[in-house]
Amino acid sequence: MKKKEVLRVLCVVLVTVLLILFFSSVLTPTWLDWNNDNTVKGFYREPKNRLQVVFAGTSQSLNGIAPTELYHAYGICAYNLSSEQQPLLASYYWIKEAERLHGDTLRAVVLDLSFVFHNEDKSGRLSMNEKALAHMRFSRVKLEAYRALAEQYDINATEYINPLTRYHSRWSSVTKNDFLGLTTLKNYFYTRGQNLEFDISHDIKKPSDQLVPQFELTEQIDQLQWEIDDTLVSQNMEYLRQIVDFCRERDLALVFIKIAKPSTDVQHDALQYLADSYDVPLIDFNLVSVQEAAGLDFPFDYWDEKHANVAGAQKMTNYIGAFLKDRCDLNDVRGSADYDYLKRQDEEYQAVRDGIALMQCDDLLDYLRQLK
Repeated sequence: MKKKEVLRVLCVVLVTVLLILFFSSVLTPTWLDWNNDNTVKGFYREPKNRLQVVFAGTSQSLNGIAPTELYHAYGICAYNLSSEQQPLLASYYWIKEAERLHGDTLRAVVLDLSFVFHNEDKSGRLSMNEKALAHMRFSRVKLEAYRALAEQYDINATEYINPLTRYHSRWSSVTKNDFLGLTTLKNYFYTRGQNLEFDISHDIKKPSDQLVPQFELTEQIDQLQWEIDDTLVSQNMEYLRQIVDFCRERDLALVFIKIAKPSTDVQHDALQYLADSYDVPLIDFNLVSVQEAAGLDFPFDYWDEKHANVAGAQKMTNYIGAFLKDRCDLNDVRGSADYDYLKRQDEEYQAVRDGIALMQCDDLLDYLRQLK
């Protein structure tokens, strides 16, 4: 074969590959709300072997945990891999993906247990897994994740792994969001996975107003009705066990958290029972003692009854950061040349947060104080 023919073939192959990648990216749904698109993009922009702590969980931790604040207050390099209604299956594989890329530096995993009580139907759980995992880069971890989905939901794993097979019929529903997903024009990488919300809802009651804070744990706790069906229990408990085992195998400190939201005493006791069973510490922000220690003021720190705004996220994150610093071997990375990008992200984050605080200020003296 002549040289020109070889070059022609190579060009055709290259163009074909580029077209496949382009159409795969466009046809795969892009979710810009809840920071989903930026969460995944920002995670893969992170230099390898930098992360010390990762968070995984639902929208409660997506809104309630601010990794940039951890750097600002404690010098901890962290990332929030939570997503809307993230099932524990997706949490497990994102934790594995984080360890694959940051195995030399990763020291701790903080897991939001909110999904333990989600009573979604089967199709709902599948769609939330798909939303959480769709933009994970192709790797052995993603292969394992889709094999697990195939086994759990009786689907074709190959169809889900190949975007052109899975989404070829989306041509008629492609929107500008899907093309924005190809760009970095609308990016909030400085939030490090957190979904920023600045609204304030003055009508929100403290979740503890609807919760008996602490019940005595008894031998009958595992016989209580946890308000979830048997299938959900078995699925969630299986992946919770796998997360615990994985963290132990990799010598990662594991912390359970429950972000404050309307709850019940049975749910708190169930989580405490699980934490005690696995010998894992639990931080439950539904407890009055924890709320007071964190300084939470719900009419100002939440934007709806389930989700914190940036003020609430700062308080809960600082509380968790003090806990991590006390319990885990975490170096302060501030001042390290390897983490200069975090300093720049922190400056941008603080500027945005302070600017919004000024916009929301309706008291002249308070405005002047914040402006100073």
